[in-house]
Parts: sequence; C-alpha cells; structure tokens
Amino acid sequence: MKNFFVTTLAFLMMAGLLAHERPVIGILTTPLTDIPSIYSPQNYSFLPYSYIQSLEAAGARVVPIPYDAPAENITFLLKQVNGVLFPGGGAALNYTDPETGVLGPSNITAAGEFVVSKIIEANNKGVHFPLLATCQGWEILVLAISKNYDILYCEYNDFRVSSPVQLAPAAYKSGPWSALPSRLQNLSETEPFYLYNHFNALLPEDFNQNKLLSNFFEITGISEPVLTDGPPFIASAQAKKYPIYGNQFHSEKNAFMWKNGTNVTHTLDSILATQHIANFFVNEARKNNNTFQSDDLLAQSLISSWPLTNVSPLSEAVDYAYVFPQVTAFPEMYPNLYSKKSSTK
Repeated sequence: MKNFFVTTLAFLMMAGLLAHERPVIGILTTPLTDIPSIYSPQNYSFLPYSYIQSLEAAGARVVPIPYDAPAENITFLLKQVNGVLFPGGGAALNYTDPETGVLGPSNITAAGEFVVSKIIEANNKGVHFPLLATCQGWEILVLAISKNYDILYCEYNDFRVSSPVQLAPAAYKSGPWSALPSRLQNLSETEPFYLYNHFNALLPEDFNQNKLLSNFFEITGISEPVLTDGPPFIASAQAKKYPIYGNQFHSEKNAFMWKNGTNVTHTLDSILATQHIANFFVNEARKNNNTFQSDDLLAQSLISSWPLTNVSPLSEAVDYAYVFPQVTAFPEMYPNLYSKKSSTK
C-alpha cells in the first residue's frame, strides 16, 4: 500500500497535478509616468502597492519583473515564477518610427509581447502558466495577440469611475466569472463594483474583425463609458485554450485603495467580487510547479527586498508604490538578475 501511495504521488508530481502551496507571481513593472517631475519614465519603473496586496491576500508572494531587463534575464525569472500579472499604468503603448513612419510597439509593449510569447510557449509544452492582465496590461495583451498597434479605441476619458459589467455568455462557461457565486454575478451586472481609469479600450467590432484576437479570446464582459460619450467596450476576456485573462477594470483597488477622490467602491460585495479575481488567478498559479533555484535567490527576488514609497502627495491615482531604477544603469541593485546562477540554461 505504501509503495502504491509513493508511486501515485510521484506520478502526480510529474504530471503537475498537485497544487503548489507556495505560489510566486511575477509582475511586469511599467514606466513610472505618474510623477515625471521626480521620477523620469525613461529611468524608472514602478508597481502600485495594491497589486501586491491583492495577490498576497490571495496567498501568493510577488516578484517584480523589470520590463527594461534584458530578455535573457526576464526569461530567467519566468522559468521560476508560477504566474505573471500585467498591471495598469499610463505608458505609451506604440511608437512611430520617425524615418519610416511605421507604427510599432513601445518598449513596455515589446516587453509584454515577449512575456506573452514565453507564456504561450510554456502552455503549449504542457506547463500550466497563467497570465492576468489589468487595464494597460490588458491593452498590451491585445496588441501582442492582434499584431495591430492601432487597434485600440483611444477616445475615452473615464478616470476614477466605477460601473457594472454586463456578462457575456462565455463568462458562465469557465474562468473567473463562472466561479463567482451567482449572487455576485448578478450584482456585478447592476452595481458599480468595477473601477476604470482609461483612455483606451478594445471595441467588440474591432475584436470580431481581427481574427487573431477572435480566434484566441472570447469576450466575457462588456461595459459602457461613464464620463464620456462613446461605444461600449470589452471589459473582460479570456483565452480559449490558455489560462490567460484580461480585464479593462481594476479589480485590485476595492479592498486596498483608500486615496480620496479615486471613487473606489468599498462595499463588502464589491470586495468579495473583485478579490475573487485574484483568488482565482493565484489558484491557477498553484497548478504550476516552477520553483526558484534557491531560497536565497527567491529572497533576493521578492518585492519585500525593495522599499515601499508613499507617492500619494504626487500622484492622483496611486498612494503607495514600489519604484525601480533602470536595470542596465543600476545592475548592482538587481543581484537576482546578475548573479552567477542567472542564466537561461
């Protein structure tokens, strides 16, 4: 009987079917556009604290993945984390070449494209590797899959507004919406649970016309603008074949953002509905059995090794954040990326 148990346990571990009880989520940093007078976006990236709080409340630890790190260093971290989150932000997502006039990805979008390609590659090899993309992160994901850097509708001005989400039929089949209790599903369609801060969004008609998008994703939610006239936009979507999820809204704010004027809904039901997204995502990450090469390397990589900065007096949308200097300019501040063990082999 003992031998049967040991054999079964070994099989499950090889098959990746046992839950990882110590999941680590990598968050791609984003250019710090909120405070240009102090932190130049060219020289600093950041992560708002609420993303870390939401993931930690769901039972995960967090490792920053600097978007400006060399590709081999990003790959090195991806091989050790159990899932990735793309956060919101205010960075430029495309770039027009002044010589050719060709529209292409900005640096943050190019970094996102690279990470998406690695995550899809891992899933195609049988590694369950989830990705959750929020607001700007969702927009980067759209550009990465569509290969169209001009596909987003860019005429919204919905900042610090909360509204419901109208669930699409696909929402009830699988993914985070389907796992949400029916009472909260119903309330999500009538109550202003979901915070928006965005200029850009993906329109359903543009989604349907781009076969790369419509073959990859299914729409799970639609919202309408609050402060500006404009067409309804995609509020949430999920990949058909992969554990990849995108939201235009900010689910990380309800339980953790208390800055005056942000208009975040703090009712118990709104917190239960939005924190559920992080809980669902982290549980998906538990299906990934990546581990860090050593406890020391993990300790060097965790976001707790960086100081938390109060940026509330300087930013309209963020209260606390982690700020990261440019990787190539300050490699000594990233021992986890430049240690002797940091290789992609």
